[in-house]
Amino acid sequence: MTDAFVPDSIRHPSTGERMRLRRAWPRGTGHALTEWETPTGELLAGQWFADRRRLADAAARTPGALSLPHIGVLVQPTGADGRLPALGRLVQTDGAELLAHRAECRATVRLPEGYARVVQPEHAPALVAYASRAAHYAGSTFTVPTLTGYDTMGATTWSTLPGESLFELERSRRGDDPADVWHRLGRGLAELHTMRLSEADTAQLGQHTAADEHEAVLQRLRPAWRYALLPEIAPDPALARLHQERPQPPTPVHRYCGDRHYVFDSTTGRLGLVSPEGLTLGEPALDSAGALVSIDLRRRQGVISPARAETARSAFLQGLCPDSETSRRIAAYTAAARLRLAGAYAFYPRWRSLAFELFCEAVAEGELSRGPGEWLPPLVRAGAKMD
Repeated sequence: MTDAFVPDSIRHPSTGERMRLRRAWPRGTGHALTEWETPTGELLAGQWFADRRRLADAAARTPGALSLPHIGVLVQPTGADGRLPALGRLVQTDGAELLAHRAECRATVRLPEGYARVVQPEHAPALVAYASRAAHYAGSTFTVPTLTGYDTMGATTWSTLPGESLFELERSRRGDDPADVWHRLGRGLAELHTMRLSEADTAQLGQHTAADEHEAVLQRLRPAWRYALLPEIAPDPALARLHQERPQPPTPVHRYCGDRHYVFDSTTGRLGLVSPEGLTLGEPALDSAGALVSIDLRRRQGVISPARAETARSAFLQGLCPDSETSRRIAAYTAAARLRLAGAYAFYPRWRSLAFELFCEAVAEGELSRGPGEWLPPLVRAGAKMD
């Protein structure tokens, strides 16, 4: 039996206006974080609980939250959050703007002097440590934000990274040719991948292995299967190459290579690293595939044309100049990246058909790589839903 899940639209508890579910982040059984969009484009954080007692507990610890008990939804406007104690104070600061809020998890607030990242107080030291490592290992290749403040309530303040995200540059069509910025990203990642490390550096960074990537894919897919958002087909054939092929020697990798994780400063020509917490050791093909799949995702979403996507892809590879080992492993990590995206985008109601497409393609390619065999009939029989 399929578990019930958060509705795709609700009425605002106070205004009655219709809000659509922009995205959900499943959190275990019977719980999800939510982001709602109002008719004017305002984004509101929230949560959904299958258990009404858990909903009541969350409402009780969150002053300012609005509850819809009949559907298990808690809406958390203007930074209302019982587990991010610093957030409410920050959003009331003159000139502050709440940029992103994932309920009881993290938030980003633009401030006149920079921006703040807010997490649960016990997680703030790790965030500071991640940024320190990024400055040490990636600072010569990428611009990284500078920590300017830190308090015991979970608020960290940072310098602003100059420039615009690669996603915004693509969406706005600024610049006639996307080749330059993607060539710079390829070159920057190549420099990161060839950085020499001491034994102490290696121990500090940790490692993301092929087995870790396999499990990361399953963590994305399991909730989508639980709520029948993707067909429940084991992706083992698509992920087999992660383990069947010889892995590359680990190098520093960023791991988060989507276009929202970098900003480009056209004045200096430097790229900024938005998410330093992704830095670890891994196979260079992990980053390479992540960037290429990000370009392909924007093509599928209509953000960029097929011609611009091909230009970006070619420029990235020219800048990266992957060796034979990286080229050999890109296909394995590409399948994993597509499956991870499928699991994530299944929780965007607008993009569920895209999630289905990504999932089916990855599974089909996995089946074909091990020999002839029918794959589509089982997927159809699984009753996959398409928007």
